[in-house]
Amino acid sequence: MIDRMFFDKFESKVKEDETAKEQYEQGNYAAVQNYIEEKIMNKPAEYYTWDKIKRSIGIDRRVTVKEILDKIFGAIPAFKSKRELIEDEFESYLLTRPVPTDKYAEIKRFFETYIMDKDVRRIIEDEKYQLLGTEVSTYTMSDLKKLGVESMNQVVDYINDNVNVSKFVA
Repeated sequence: MIDRMFFDKFESKVKEDETAKEQYEQGNYAAVQNYIEEKIMNKPAEYYTWDKIKRSIGIDRRVTVKEILDKIFGAIPAFKSKRELIEDEFESYLLTRPVPTDKYAEIKRFFETYIMDKDVRRIIEDEKYQLLGTEVSTYTMSDLKKLGVESMNQVVDYINDNVNVSKFVA
């Protein structure tokens, strides 16, 4: 609760600043960030830092400065959780790739696991599939056989080309 209050105070301070608001409305994120760092951050009253702000949000993933600014100025109503972002990414995947009904559950599970589990990503990238189910428990060789190599490759290619996996890290 204290953390949330810290963010709320920061949000109010930034919202009230006309220069920050003006720069944001012009779409100049770098200028807003620099201005906030210069005029609001690390001042004796609160000692705001981006790290403290991000921690105070209390979400299960890494939040970007752009997202923080979008939340402050009303472009987004709230920060999405890891799960919500993965759902959004999977919906985008479905728009670009036909998914057979009988493979939907397997493809979705692999999609989620591949994004969330760095060990599964490493095993797949290194083509050491035998380690699935032994070195990691979140995905097994049996799961991979149900999915199929072609579906796996489609998901991996899509994620590598279109998804910033680092935003799912806490």
